[in-house]
Amino acid sequence: ALFPVASSTGRESSEETQAAILAETIISDLRTSTSAKGRSFGWIVRGPNTFNASQWLRPVSLTNDSTNFVVYDLIPRVNSSGPDGVGMIGQPIALKAIFTNLTATTYSNAINSTGAVFGSRIAIQPLTNLPGMALVTVTVDSPVSANSTNRRNYQFSSVLSAP
Repeated sequence: ALFPVASSTGRESSEETQAAILAETIISDLRTSTSAKGRSFGWIVRGPNTFNASQWLRPVSLTNDSTNFVVYDLIPRVNSSGPDGVGMIGQPIALKAIFTNLTATTYSNAINSTGAVFGSRIAIQPLTNLPGMALVTVTVDSPVSANSTNRRNYQFSSVLSAP
């Protein structure tokens, strides 16, 4: 009788761990691509070859409010340096985007695409009381094949320097 409960708990624990790795990777890549170059914008990984500049979502400003929506499949990383030649921080996974031009409305609907595992909302909020700093909140949703009201979500936040 306990086997189905244990199996479900194990699956949810694995999902939460993967969500944390995905959020850590997004935040670490943003941190690395800003602080290493003294920039006020960073990069969000978007392609299967995460170290090819053409496979990255264009820069995300840390000095303007924004929310970015990306749906990811997880694949192993094959290289250890970013598009600027700077080593990347984070877990050895790549975030292969399934969709990169989502709006809040399309993201909240069920997304049915082969390989879609996690959805992420990456919110950037400059901190007015701490000039040069921005709050980055990554909310990872699963399963993306369900409407947003029926997804489990995991929220992770970090404060980054926005020179």
